[in-house]
Amino acid sequence: MNKIIISLILSLIVGTLIFSGINLVNAETYQVNKDINLTFPCTLNNAIPSSSATFNITVNKVGGKTIIDNEQATSLGQGLFYYQTYFVDIGTYEVIEFCYDGTYSYSNKEYFEVTPSGKSGTNNLVFFIFLILILYAINLLGFFGKNEIMTILGGMALIFLGVYMTNNGIIIYRDNLTMYFSVVTIAWGFISSLIAGYSLYENL
Repeated sequence: MNKIIISLILSLIVGTLIFSGINLVNAETYQVNKDINLTFPCTLNNAIPSSSATFNITVNKVGGKTIIDNEQATSLGQGLFYYQTYFVDIGTYEVIEFCYDGTYSYSNKEYFEVTPSGKSGTNNLVFFIFLILILYAINLLGFFGKNEIMTILGGMALIFLGVYMTNNGIIIYRDNLTMYFSVVTIAWGFISSLIAGYSLYENL
């Protein structure tokens, strides 16, 4: 009975960590191969531009080629413009903005990141590594401590984590190494849960 209570408490903690961590989003970071709306404000002479104003953008990958070359954005009204696109490469991008209404002009330059998961930052990376260690620790403690329920819950969490990493990478990284780690995580979560489930069945 005590094992069940401890396992349920741990699963609640793990679930909270998973869902709070995966929903961390940076507004200046976008996900690779996903349709996005780049939105830009424009202020001409400290006033909202007229409906006849045009807003053009050029997007360059830093250290790479031009992705969008002086394309016109669509007006949303009230001085806001948007451009719908997607990016097939991860990395840092530079966007050059130019707004003009025939009399006044506005220009600006800013940067954004494209990552596998749409997240960035060392804080998120540290959190993700901590989450991986916690999930493996729960699973291994349950496995070697002969706590079948804890092992199964930890194994299921590892499977979920592995699937997530397969689709999104680890924050800003997605390569052969992260893919290999994802497969190992899924495999171990499944195998350990299967062994624990069989042991639990035998003890019934």
